[in-house]
Amino acid sequence: MKITNYKIKILRFPLNLRLSKYHVKYSHHLIVKIIIDDKIIGYGEGTPYNTSIFDLYKKSRELLKYFVGKEPNECLKYIEKLYMTNKIPEYFDYGTILGISAALYDAIGKINNVPVCKLLSGSKCFIKKTPIAYIIGIQSNFNKYINLINKALKFGFNIIKIKFTGDLNKDYELLKFIRTNFGFKLKILADVNGNYKSYNKLVKFIKKFEKYDLNILEQPFGAKELRKITKLRKITDIDIMIDESFYTINDLNNIIKLKCCDIINIHPSKFGSINFTRKIIEKIVENDFKYSIGSSIMTNIGVLSYLHTFFSIQADCETYEEIGHYFYSNYTITKEILNIKNNWIKLKLNNGLGVNVEEKWLNRFSINQLLYKIQKKLLIPYEILKNKNISFNLSFNE
Repeated sequence: MKITNYKIKILRFPLNLRLSKYHVKYSHHLIVKIIIDDKIIGYGEGTPYNTSIFDLYKKSRELLKYFVGKEPNECLKYIEKLYMTNKIPEYFDYGTILGISAALYDAIGKINNVPVCKLLSGSKCFIKKTPIAYIIGIQSNFNKYINLINKALKFGFNIIKIKFTGDLNKDYELLKFIRTNFGFKLKILADVNGNYKSYNKLVKFIKKFEKYDLNILEQPFGAKELRKITKLRKITDIDIMIDESFYTINDLNNIIKLKCCDIINIHPSKFGSINFTRKIIEKIVENDFKYSIGSSIMTNIGVLSYLHTFFSIQADCETYEEIGHYFYSNYTITKEILNIKNNWIKLKLNNGLGVNVEEKWLNRFSINQLLYKIQKKLLIPYEILKNKNISFNLSFNE
């Protein structure tokens, strides 16, 4: 069975989420649809990471047109070979590979009537549910946290990931405020996004954070300040999580060598292939670290590809921070709602990823038409997308 066609759509949802220094007004989603012999459809989602959604669109289109006429397994082998030889061409993007690899696995799972997690593990899905966190961005006043946490509790969450500002006094007062209003029934994960500057000042506050039972502190210092983070870990019982410090395998090797954290947060959009992400997690677990998975806000397509990835591993996920776009905006492009109960998200073992896409909803939120109607106003103008010829050397025989 061979790939006969493909479609790529860019979705844009309005959003109002404050993350550290950034105010996110829109979330963009690249949805890849791969058609196999006009019968089987595989879906995947790619996330732009340090690139634009329109760049992702262009690169996905250029790669997929070379995959037409090829068998899905052949395409996966080609992608995996890029990782094995460490020769990922500059015109590739990990968000591109993420969306395409997920769509290929989805299609192969449907062809063989097996879930993607079994394809990845080679045997079975080892776990079927994981604890999940509800993310709360920075708010203009403390009272807003009460409404948002109550909303999270209503949905069945008691793991709350809050964005710290980087101002130690404000962050401490916020933690104290939340504990005063909700007691100690919540597990609180605080993400600093590397915004603390002074190690000595944080040391003075760390016991206060412990007093109000901060469970996890994520990326307290900048990406390159691993030695500061290592020193901090030695003096606190709070679990320290690394995120922005981990972009490459060399970063991971350095983190393992320094033992600078308890938990490593994985962003599949940094690494592309979901199978490569799986191998990274296995290495993390083998070196006695816990792991967490997070990324940009995804649709259910991306959420399910992540779930299948770490459900194919014999190690529990510390927490999963991605809950699907509809929890923030009430928008969805899929027929099913993720099964979340009592702070756990459960995987249904359907063939492929198990996602049912509603095409009319997909079309409703698609902004692909803008590529043709608002040419020069786009980040990457339509004429560039249409006319720029890029030379590729994609060989399936090398």
